[in-house]
Amino acid sequence: LINKQEEFSGLFGMAAVMGKDGAPTSIDFSKESVIAIVLPETNVSTEIIPLRLEKGAAQGLRMYYTVKRGEEMMSTMRPILLVKIKNKYREEVMPVEVKQQKEKN
Repeated sequence: LINKQEEFSGLFGMAAVMGKDGAPTSIDFSKESVIAIVLPETNVSTEIIPLRLEKGAAQGLRMYYTVKRGEEMMSTMRPILLVKIKNKYREEVMPVEVKQQKEKN
């Protein structure tokens, strides 16, 4: 969970999240925080898909996501998912990967 602009900029820079017309998405860290899920560098096309964010009884927030992998690429990438949340929901966040079921033929 990222709570400060300096920390966010140090990790991702200004262009990490692109908004309308290529402008960086604004984040007001006095009111918002960012959940970051960052996977290791890979040469396989990879997408992190957010599924849901749930508030647990005592465990804080759980960020459920799945990872979709595609074809091998000739370059490498570092898959990143950034989710902006309001600070009133800010607490300990536990990322939970939901494994995709393989389709049966």
